[in-house]
Amino acid sequence: MGLYFNYSIAFFILLIVCCFMCVVFTKAIIVVLTKYELPVLSLPFVFTVWMLLLSTKDFSAIHLTERGIYTYNELFSVGGLSLVNAYDSVNELHFPVIVQAYFKSLGAIYFQYNIIAGILIAIGLLIYSRIAFTLSIVGFVTGFYFFYFFNEDLAHFTYGYIGFNYILAAISLGGYYIIPSRKSYLLAIAAATAIAILHSALGYLFIKLQLPLFSLPSSMVIIIILLTLKNRQEVKGLQLVTIQKYSPEKNLYNHALRSERFKNDTYFHIHLPFYGEWYISQGHDGGITHLDDWKYAWDFVVTDEMKKTFRLPGMQLTDYYCYNVPVVAPAYGYVYDIVDGIADNPVGGVDVNHNWGNTIIIKHADHFYSKISHIKEGSFKVKIGDYVKKGDIIANCGNSGRSPEPHIHFQLQTTPFIDSKTLKYPISYYIIRNYKTYEFHSFDYPLEQSAIMGVSTTPLIVNAFKFIPGEIFSFEFTRTKGSISKTLIEKWEVFTDAWNNSYLYCAATNSSAYFVNNGTLHYFTDFFGDKESLLYYFYLAARYFCNS
Repeated sequence: MGLYFNYSIAFFILLIVCCFMCVVFTKAIIVVLTKYELPVLSLPFVFTVWMLLLSTKDFSAIHLTERGIYTYNELFSVGGLSLVNAYDSVNELHFPVIVQAYFKSLGAIYFQYNIIAGILIAIGLLIYSRIAFTLSIVGFVTGFYFFYFFNEDLAHFTYGYIGFNYILAAISLGGYYIIPSRKSYLLAIAAATAIAILHSALGYLFIKLQLPLFSLPSSMVIIIILLTLKNRQEVKGLQLVTIQKYSPEKNLYNHALRSERFKNDTYFHIHLPFYGEWYISQGHDGGITHLDDWKYAWDFVVTDEMKKTFRLPGMQLTDYYCYNVPVVAPAYGYVYDIVDGIADNPVGGVDVNHNWGNTIIIKHADHFYSKISHIKEGSFKVKIGDYVKKGDIIANCGNSGRSPEPHIHFQLQTTPFIDSKTLKYPISYYIIRNYKTYEFHSFDYPLEQSAIMGVSTTPLIVNAFKFIPGEIFSFEFTRTKGSISKTLIEKWEVFTDAWNNSYLYCAATNSSAYFVNNGTLHYFTDFFGDKESLLYYFYLAARYFCNS
């Protein structure tokens, strides 16, 4: 408004109304776009300015300004002849046309249509982020030459300084909303060409209304591309930013760090279907029955120190350590199907007519099921349709079906049928015992002939790290710098954001430490704020402890 109109009482009244309308547009667009996890960008600004420009055609109380027309007079009134000479010296620099257009397009982002403003913004952009700076060049050069190739008259290009659309889109898609990579740079190039076409197409429509496009082309292209990519975290090497660090470099570093720490993490956490220590008698690609479409499965038994599965004489099912031992649900879900009524085989016998024996299938999500087979007849503690939680006892280990000795067969699958193909999917957390040492594994595939057990939590630590939203912690501590000691107090409160991410917040230092507590592990993921705060040191200590 300051760019277009003279200051007056009518101007300030209209300014207040436009600010209100911009808030209304913002809230309305948020309702629509956040459902799809899309940014609002500058759409509220564009709509508000359009409303302003159309309405003022009939408002005689507000007048267009002459600011910006008599540039030398304005500069002289501010800084005298020295400022005018400095302005002339910069303008007399013989930059190539494309360089002039680049600087002016940068300046246009802040409605400053001159080279000086563009140079200052370019310097600031370079200091802030080298990736953003290079993306601004890549996007602008692409749009400039694409436009030049199809329309050699650059007057239309420089009019309105539309080049800032290429710059904004390139930075947004190349490193802000998408993790910087070679392919994100290619996407920035593709976006610039799309903006050039879209700008030309929309220009014919909006010129009749005498409305500027501003950043509409870049906003549309950014939203369309993000909408295309949003359903998958990674599409042909393009990784969406999940935790925004507000800098391409920080986004890249955070992604690399999280990818290394949690590279195998899965959305659904599948746990072992038993308590205590068992032994994997047959794993993936086992040489007995885990072959072809059914190769991604595990067979579990219980052994003694001599790796024997039974106590002498071993002629009865009850001699086997795992027989009649409880079997538990590996994750939350609904009991989809149960097969019961098949008698246990005597030791050494097999039932080839009922390959899987007594079986339970649990649905954890659409197209995601777990199956446990060779269960003892009549031992089911649940029925079809029941909701089960991780660790709930659902049945007992038996020897039904194609099973010469008691064991349980465990697999994941995408369909609910008893003979479904297996799905390669990791076990979330487990411990492997090697003689007197123990190895912790997360989201991995346990190997055959391994002694394996689930992770047992310690109630004392569980309660210590059980941070409930609304809970407040208060700490008094002494900070010493040189010979000066000072007693300070920090209060932390537990919050949960709109995306259900939990964090500790310290109001005194405006610091936040994000954490995950999934019932098995507690670990910190991100920190924002004062790195001299007590919360930051706790974040570092707990993060190191969890990684240890």
